[in-house]
Amino acid sequence: MPAPDPDQRRLARVLTIARVDGWSLIAVAGPAGLVSLFSRDLPSTLTAAGVTLCGLLELRGHARLRRREVSGLRWLIAAQLSCLLFILGYVAVIVRAASADHLLSLLPAFSKAQLEFLFPDPAELRFWFAILTQLSAWLLAGLTLVYQGGLALYYARTRVAALRSFANPPVLP
Repeated sequence: MPAPDPDQRRLARVLTIARVDGWSLIAVAGPAGLVSLFSRDLPSTLTAAGVTLCGLLELRGHARLRRREVSGLRWLIAAQLSCLLFILGYVAVIVRAASADHLLSLLPAFSKAQLEFLFPDPAELRFWFAILTQLSAWLLAGLTLVYQGGLALYYARTRVAALRSFANPPVLP
């Protein structure tokens, strides 16, 4: 049996990545959204709901590609760019609006007690907590730009391979 050509291998990789990424977005963002909903954290709830929706969009694109529809790539790209925008919007909310006092109030009592033990001076605790929150937000922004942006670019560059592969009759396993 002949080995699959590079276009088919690339499409197989895209299908695997899209399936794994779509389900992982749903598996992580869905429960996180429920937790943030019960915590009454509206920005986190909206972000998690949006990212969960992006996972569903990615699975929809995966299904279209499996049916040999090139439009599935548009769904995959839209899912990644939407996810990128949801996460960057969340980072913007954290960077601009979240105060250290508000974020500290969201912590469980046990965590607050540990932090107060480490930082007896409340002003110092707020200062370091604000710095760590900002650094975490910017790190999240950088990682999502690399990951979601990279996947969107990878999906976009797969279009030619999909067109060439779908022009041939399907190969039965």
